[in-house]
Amino acid sequence: MTNHNFKTLVAMALLATLTSCQEKASEKSEPITPDTELTAQEIANGRLTPEVLWKFGRIGTTQVSPDAQTVLFTVTRYSMDANKGVTNIYTIPVAGGEPTELTGNETNDFSPQWRPDGQRIGFLSTRSGDTQLWEMSIDGTNPMQVTKVEGGINSFAYAPSGDRIM
Repeated sequence: MTNHNFKTLVAMALLATLTSCQEKASEKSEPITPDTELTAQEIANGRLTPEVLWKFGRIGTTQVSPDAQTVLFTVTRYSMDANKGVTNIYTIPVAGGEPTELTGNETNDFSPQWRPDGQRIGFLSTRSGDTQLWEMSIDGTNPMQVTKVEGGINSFAYAPSGDRIM
């Protein structure tokens, strides 16, 4: 066997091994606990190391409400031990103030959008296994699964009239 063929064979075996060990999206994984607290040593050092930066939440999707009074956004927090993150949805008044966590759970809730009438919030979530469209009241209560698409979905948009989802 030539050196080139051997390298190709090894690369194919490695690829097969890596792809066969991936976790299925629909399988429930162990809940993660994001690392958000700085240790006494990290505070005393006063340095923004990569480990310290990972403890900060990452702001994601943002959208202003139809009445221009509230900002909807996501924050992803990470667990370095689990090498995973969890994303939740928040709101904050445009005029300023404290953010309100709407979906504080251990599954990923992301890509939030205001319904055109401003009465509910649509978002993607893994809380039912595969990623599906969910909606909730603007205060985070009454979550309701909207889609049950086999294999999940990866995006959505509301029609301007609010009567259809694309």
